[in-house]
Amino acid sequence: MQYKYYLIGILGIGLVGSVSLAAPAVSKRKLDYAFKKLALDIPIRVLLQENKLRDTKWVLGSDEGFVVYTPSSKKKTIFTRTGVTVTYANGAFFINGQKQTGSHFFIMPLGGLISLGPIKYDGVFSVTKVKGTAYLVNHLDLEEYLQAVLPYESYPGWPDEVQKAFCIAFRSYGISKILEQRARNNWPYPYDIKNTNSHQVYRGHEKSACFKRIVEATRGIVLSHDKKPILAMFDIACGGVIPARKKGVHFDKAPYLERKYPCHYCKEHRFYRWDTAYTFSELEKGLKKIIPRLGRLRDIKIGSFDAAGVAQNIRVRGSHRWFNIKASTFRNQFKKLRSLCFNFAKNGRKVTISGKGHGHHLGLCQWGAYFMVKKGWDYKRVLQFYYPNTTFMKLSRMP
Repeated sequence: MQYKYYLIGILGIGLVGSVSLAAPAVSKRKLDYAFKKLALDIPIRVLLQENKLRDTKWVLGSDEGFVVYTPSSKKKTIFTRTGVTVTYANGAFFINGQKQTGSHFFIMPLGGLISLGPIKYDGVFSVTKVKGTAYLVNHLDLEEYLQAVLPYESYPGWPDEVQKAFCIAFRSYGISKILEQRARNNWPYPYDIKNTNSHQVYRGHEKSACFKRIVEATRGIVLSHDKKPILAMFDIACGGVIPARKKGVHFDKAPYLERKYPCHYCKEHRFYRWDTAYTFSELEKGLKKIIPRLGRLRDIKIGSFDAAGVAQNIRVRGSHRWFNIKASTFRNQFKKLRSLCFNFAKNGRKVTISGKGHGHHLGLCQWGAYFMVKKGWDYKRVLQFYYPNTTFMKLSRMP
């Protein structure tokens, strides 16, 4: 089944007309190369950095210089230097000290890749001001993006069948974020997805042949529910937790995440069950950053669990009273905790924290998928185990 995806006007720039060269030494071939980078089959906008306007200073590189294009005025400016610095002052952006008109413009390499600091990227950059914040965004094709995500969100050297499952999940997640943000009339930000583990880790151009092979083998394939790409969540090891029992998840909007049976395929992984220990003094030091009025730590326990066994809140007894904090707040402070499915065991002034899984217990379990493939499962069977009631679709550009 084909999922058609219109690109007309998706970048908000329209068609590029003739270019007036600001630097006669720059050939039309180079300008054509730069603007061709905006003609993406399925574009994704990845947030690289966001700064307060006064703190904006981005050092960009390109072996053959840049063209800066402002859609609102259709102005094109050539910078022949191999490096430029973007700053903001007195109500305007500046590139190498030259004032730019408008609050949104593209920076495109005249050849090769574009870089931010030491990291090179496919595609082009855009700079946008929204209220008091400046955003630097990488625009590139979804398939190029996936090739760069795989090394950081999967495990190099794992079997191809596992990597195919991961790639389809990552692609489904990416296109779902694209469609979600473009459909929101009140979404004021110029990006679809972040480059951190808040969404998917992305660190620029990836030239590894093994990941390129996986992307090509699954090109355009996504998982869908109700004829729409799914938001394919994933974690490292689910620990056997049943997702359907988790509290606070909008399964009405994502029924494919409401898996009602456990995965025990990750049981051979070290984080299927885990434990870590803290002294009362270590806990007290960390808790004071959350509860300044704590005083001396007297006791700590789980306040409540959901039906999946995931901790919801923590009860902490200080010098004079009990405090309640969210379990997620506690985990963010104590980094040795692998998930929110945990409990305390106290022995004198020492606390052992025992838990299940590594991640949020939703969607694909990466180590579970690995052991499934080792047992002979193919990628389609793996994905449909973790995302029930989904079907495969293929993305393509509208002719």
